[in-house]
Amino acid sequence: MIAAFTYCRMEFKRACRIFPVFMTGAIVLAALLGTIALLAGKVLYGEAAVGRVQTGVVLPENDAIARQAMTMLSSMDSVESICDFQYLDEETGRSMLESGQLSALLIVPNDFVQSIMNGTNRQVTVVLPENPGIEAKVLREITEAGTRTLKTAQAAIYAADEWLTVSGKQDMIKQTEGDLNRLYLKYALDREIYFKGHMISAAGDLTTAEHFVICGIIMFLILGGIPISGFFGRGRAVFYKKLKIMGIGDGISVAAEVLAVTCMYAAALFILAAAAGTVYPKLWELAGRAGLGGAAGTFFIVMAGAAMVVAVYELCGSRMAGMMAVFWGGIVMMFLSGGIIPSAFLPEALRGAGAWMPASLMIKAMEKTAFSGWDFAEAAKMAAIVLVSSGAAVLGRRSHG
Repeated sequence: MIAAFTYCRMEFKRACRIFPVFMTGAIVLAALLGTIALLAGKVLYGEAAVGRVQTGVVLPENDAIARQAMTMLSSMDSVESICDFQYLDEETGRSMLESGQLSALLIVPNDFVQSIMNGTNRQVTVVLPENPGIEAKVLREITEAGTRTLKTAQAAIYAADEWLTVSGKQDMIKQTEGDLNRLYLKYALDREIYFKGHMISAAGDLTTAEHFVICGIIMFLILGGIPISGFFGRGRAVFYKKLKIMGIGDGISVAAEVLAVTCMYAAALFILAAAAGTVYPKLWELAGRAGLGGAAGTFFIVMAGAAMVVAVYELCGSRMAGMMAVFWGGIVMMFLSGGIIPSAFLPEALRGAGAWMPASLMIKAMEKTAFSGWDFAEAAKMAAIVLVSSGAAVLGRRSHG
């Protein structure tokens, strides 16, 4: 036990000697990851998702009621904020649709409004281009939503009429229809009913900044294996044999390396976080909210990253091969885990594969640590990553020893 403790102390001293070099590389890596996160956020959310929908409307000749209905529709906030209506004849409308000047063409039939009132419900023909863009799809969603609202209103009116007729209260039908018409008209014109304050983000429940900060931390733990490569110099086979003679096996020596790398990672993250906190004080607020449980959870996550890096270098058997494996393996794993492009944009097959990647588990664990609290399930997953990676490191050392 004393020999093992002494060896661990030697590994920590060796880590301290190379820490300045590692920290220099860590700063460069952090700056690179910050730039990538900034550019990714601008690419995802820097521009409007959809432009205004240029819509052509063909009205029946001399149908003042239909024109009045379309005027009222175009003045609704939920439509006016998205659509621009142009009134024209059908031939001109189809020509403009083919040339791409219009996103859709609405052909209103004769006696359209009267058909709604008497229940025959003549349909408006919606003409879309052969390859509709997102604007045309938005208009289709709006028209389908309006159709469902109209069906609901008519069903309520017909049900009320039927009930009043069966109850012998036919004299109340006109008043009831008027009340229901006012009720549903108010519902249709109320913009807030359709547009509620709910953010839809490719990053899930997190904001874009929160998502990329967390992914950047995990990517730092993985790609940080490149500047830390000096810790894994080879040519120590004889040294490891001497350790075995002293009773320090591969398991203990690998555990010492994992702890030493974990401490270097933790110190680097603390320094970088302290520097970032001076620019963004909200980071200190977030750290205070996470508390001691969050700190312990973060340490487990850091240890998982350190164990993976140790495993890669021990399995590769050389410093250069380990650096290449850390880089390419880390990039592929982060891509599949949604750390470079949010998983919402990946094909379903890739999302399924990425869900089981260690990086994906670490990202989810960091999200819980920062925002919802550390729990036993996440601790078990991180412990599994540490144990599996340490076992792989032992096998790699024995295969090269």
